[in-house]
Amino acid sequence: MTRYIAIILCFFIFPAAAQQTIRQHPNEILFASGLDMMNKANFGSARHYFERYLSSGDTLRRMEAQYYEAVSALKLYNLDGEELINQFVEEYPTSVQSQIAYFELAQYFFQDRDYQKAIAYFEKADIKVLIADERIEAKYKMAYSYFARKRFDKALDPFNELKNSKNKYKNISHYYAGYIEFEQEQYAEALADYQAIATDNTYAAAIPYMIAAIYYKMENYDGLIEYAEPIVLNNKKVNQKAQLFMLLAESYYAKQRYEEAVSYYDVVYGKQKFTTELVYHYGYSLRVMGAHDRAIEILKTIADQKSNSGVLASYALGELYILQDNKIFALTAFKQVANSEEASLAKEAQFVAGKLAFELGRTTESIKLLSEFKLKYPDDPHAKEVNELLSRAYLMTNNYKLAIDYIEGLTNRSDAVNEAYQKATYHYGVEFYNKRNFKRAVELFNKSLANSYSQEYVNLAHYWIGEAFSIGRRYDEARPHYEKVLANASGDKRLRLNARYSLGYCLYNSRSYPEALLQFRTFVQEANHASSKYGDALVRLADCYYVTKDYNAAINHYNQAINGVVKQKDYAYFQSGIVYGIMGQYKKAFDNLGRVVAMYQTSPYYDDAIFEKAQLQLEVSDYDKAIESYSRLISEKPRSRYVPFTYERRAVAYFNKQQYEKTVADYAKLINQYPRHPNIENALIGLQESLTLVGRANDFDVILEDFKAKNPQISGLEKVEFETIKNLYNNELYEKTIDGLIDFLEEYPEDSRTFEARYLLANSYYRLEKNELALQQYQIVLQEHQITQLPRVVEQVADIYFAQRMFTRANTYYNQLKAEASNNNQEHRAWVGLMIGHFELGDFDSVTVYAGQLLETDGTRSELIVVANLYLGRAAYAKGMFTEALLAFEKTTVLAQDNFGAEAQYLIGEVLHNQGAFTDSNEALYKIPERYGAYSEWLDKAFLLVADNFVKMEEFFQARATLESIIDNSVSELTVSKATSRLAGLDQIEAETRKFVPDSLNIVETDTTSNEK
Repeated sequence: MTRYIAIILCFFIFPAAAQQTIRQHPNEILFASGLDMMNKANFGSARHYFERYLSSGDTLRRMEAQYYEAVSALKLYNLDGEELINQFVEEYPTSVQSQIAYFELAQYFFQDRDYQKAIAYFEKADIKVLIADERIEAKYKMAYSYFARKRFDKALDPFNELKNSKNKYKNISHYYAGYIEFEQEQYAEALADYQAIATDNTYAAAIPYMIAAIYYKMENYDGLIEYAEPIVLNNKKVNQKAQLFMLLAESYYAKQRYEEAVSYYDVVYGKQKFTTELVYHYGYSLRVMGAHDRAIEILKTIADQKSNSGVLASYALGELYILQDNKIFALTAFKQVANSEEASLAKEAQFVAGKLAFELGRTTESIKLLSEFKLKYPDDPHAKEVNELLSRAYLMTNNYKLAIDYIEGLTNRSDAVNEAYQKATYHYGVEFYNKRNFKRAVELFNKSLANSYSQEYVNLAHYWIGEAFSIGRRYDEARPHYEKVLANASGDKRLRLNARYSLGYCLYNSRSYPEALLQFRTFVQEANHASSKYGDALVRLADCYYVTKDYNAAINHYNQAINGVVKQKDYAYFQSGIVYGIMGQYKKAFDNLGRVVAMYQTSPYYDDAIFEKAQLQLEVSDYDKAIESYSRLISEKPRSRYVPFTYERRAVAYFNKQQYEKTVADYAKLINQYPRHPNIENALIGLQESLTLVGRANDFDVILEDFKAKNPQISGLEKVEFETIKNLYNNELYEKTIDGLIDFLEEYPEDSRTFEARYLLANSYYRLEKNELALQQYQIVLQEHQITQLPRVVEQVADIYFAQRMFTRANTYYNQLKAEASNNNQEHRAWVGLMIGHFELGDFDSVTVYAGQLLETDGTRSELIVVANLYLGRAAYAKGMFTEALLAFEKTTVLAQDNFGAEAQYLIGEVLHNQGAFTDSNEALYKIPERYGAYSEWLDKAFLLVADNFVKMEEFFQARATLESIIDNSVSELTVSKATSRLAGLDQIEAETRKFVPDSLNIVETDTTSNEK
């Protein structure tokens, strides 16, 4: 206020004339009152008096009144204060008060912390018009305004001026000059400034950290330790003490005195936020000291960072995990480094990661890592070892195509490589066999045989070639392969038995019954009674005795089956009945056939037994019982292949009982419903004779003419055309087959082969996956019921509905197939369809039933046993029966190396995850890349679940690295999307627990203006 007092005094030391003027002019009193109020800092009243004065029209003190009105407005923080000052300057630009007005505005905005505007008005003001103390104040506030706006180049000079002269801003100017010099890396000058005010109590608490920070920046670690250690040890009250501990820790780290460094890191870690570099230094120090577990805990908090420290931490983590034999975690750490921008570390990390992946059995991943290494660093000293590892990895992978392609691309192949090629081509052949692509399977088995290094794989290849040819009914080509297995596989009893069993069937189906008998007899002698094939071989042996007319031996072996623990008892009873019938032992025949009818209503031999029993009854002239049996067959099994024969034989029985009208009725049904039946001529003759006996001989001519009209005689041309079309079908030329069959059906709609033609047409559509068209034709075939392949039709209709996920409909036809199956394979296919269909419909108890039937039945193919175990597990899992599910899944993985095995292995991991056994879950899931690397769907799912497990275990670094690997490597957009979403969620979790910041070692500026007056 000194400036306002001086101005007021001017008016009170005027000459007497001026005094007189005041007394004579009341307006002057208003002006003087305003000055008096300003002197008392009553700016509201002052403004009021000056406004009244200006309103009076008096011009003597107008300029001064305007000035003081504007200043009062500023002091009052009135909205028009700045505007009034600017108006005054504009009106009186050359006045001294204008310069002072700019200073007032600068002061105003400085006090309001609007440093940008304060600077603008300080620069406009001429501070030379101010008194000495005001000039010092203006210089400091202008310097601080520059400082606050980070314009250090403009701030430093005035601070230097102030610190070098005696004034109240001297020490604070040292403080800010030191800060600016620190920022500008003028560390010696900054140190001098801070030391100059070190004894000032005002700064005693703030200065120690700043001086220590300067020592640190100057890399004067000894100086820092000497200066700062006594301060922290003496418990002096200083600002940023935690930062002092960190600087001491970093200084000891720089001097490689890791134990002292750790002692200071320990004090503040978890209480003070660390930079990533500090975290790395802390973890590295712990590692050097041998505190490996603690080092891992520290380093993994930053190992996912992209900074240099993060990469170093990840590499160190990898080395620590190797020391702990935790190769899985080590692999993740080294892969993280391999993907970084740190060239020297990335190269070594990629090599180590590839080697670790190989050692872990993750051959597909090993191949990827090592192939990339070889491409990036072809001349690296590790090149030789990389080539060796790659060769071994390619040969060990379950991606047999990849292995084969790699080996076939080699110019020089060692014996070891060729032996691996033998195994790879064999296993790849098995894959195609299981897909029922037998032609491709045989090609690969032959490639395997061309590299005959391992006799075990030679024997296996011969066996599966035999199996492929047998399925294709090429028994003459299959036989020598089974014989080679028997000749050379002396050490593998199981394979020899399987080969002997298959050779027996091969000879049996070729009608070489005496030779088949020898094979089945040897099998039965050598096989364990618990073998899944034992019961089937026993009844086939009995069949061979039966066909070779050694009926007593046949009966003996059928009885062994009946009395043994086998599943073919229904068949044994049925065959025994037939043999006893041939031998004329009718009572035993009826007893055995009757057992099938009474005990095995769901047996595929149920209708056979009824028919054979009826035949024997007809043979012994027991016509009433024969008629009863034939009628039962027609009633209970109207779709049986025996029905047309049944009408013919029942007609004979009625004829012998002289019930001629019933005889006529049965013959008429046969002729009308089954005009293409092979015994149709006998039926016509029987009908003619019966009509004659009932006095309706003339009716026969009408019936015969109608029959001829509907079934014209075949000239022979149609047969040639039809056989040509069948050849197209047999050669898998389905499009041409369809065209030919459509023409054939249009041209010969009444031909006896139309039903077979329609079946082949439906099957051709089915093969081309034109399912709707196939269904149309199959339904016609089913309605007509004229062909022997009806069970096959039912199976394919069921398969079509199954593929369309119409499981309820599919189950209807699979049930029909189960009832009408003509062989074990069809029955097994029905059970598989029903098992999966019921699973999809959520009927898990039925799943268990059908899976159990597959597993309990002799002769079930190995691939069906795999599927049965898988669905047993899936049903148990769905019902919450985790222990049972795990047992079934584990059994599946033992049996399968294919997609089913991969799914089962994944489900083991999922069950364990749901039980909270996250480590065990990951161990299970890691087996998928080891054993099932070719199945990308399960590989993707496995690693997503691995990441989830890591999150549950709070292993965030491992989780992040796993998710990033999925994003980088998966070809599935859905999988990448899921991984990206999980990664975003992980970011949020980590942000809540993070203990580090980008930088925490800078000097913190202090605001010293809050108490300025």
